[in-house]
Amino acid sequence: MFYWVVSATVVGYFLNTDYCHQNIGVVRTCCSRVRELRRMKKSMGIKISFNMVMIMCWLLWTTFWLMVSQWLNNNVLMIGKNRYMVTFAIGGKRYSTIIAHKSGPSPILQVADSKDDDITHIIEPYLLFEAEKVTPGDLGYTNISVMNQDGSDKEYNKNDALC
Repeated sequence: MFYWVVSATVVGYFLNTDYCHQNIGVVRTCCSRVRELRRMKKSMGIKISFNMVMIMCWLLWTTFWLMVSQWLNNNVLMIGKNRYMVTFAIGGKRYSTIIAHKSGPSPILQVADSKDDDITHIIEPYLLFEAEKVTPGDLGYTNISVMNQDGSDKEYNKNDALC
């Protein structure tokens, strides 16, 4: 377990991004909980089963994969505390939005279809998505002027929401 923490720390500092530093804390928390579980099982005289070891390895692998994929993905940029700018392109046009991340458990318990099949993992991301209003101040500007193709102009001040 110690080697997982050390390797995650080394990889996180090597990658040197905010996402990795956040995920290192998750790995450390996960490892400390596993250590507590091992101590508790040892004090109760229960041996750790193969399934428990596989679950621990899966958790550590998932966390490591998340760290690497977030490092490789340049489409998500942290712009403040729990605020992220997501940028993507479709058909040669760039789109951006700002998303506020809410920590804590999801308010959605379960989503089921007409056959009572659990489809929470499919529908939940759509229900949780709430884009924030973007202002010129969020992007570092005090005033901007938008000139449309039809000849109309629109002025935005620092705190005006861009529509």
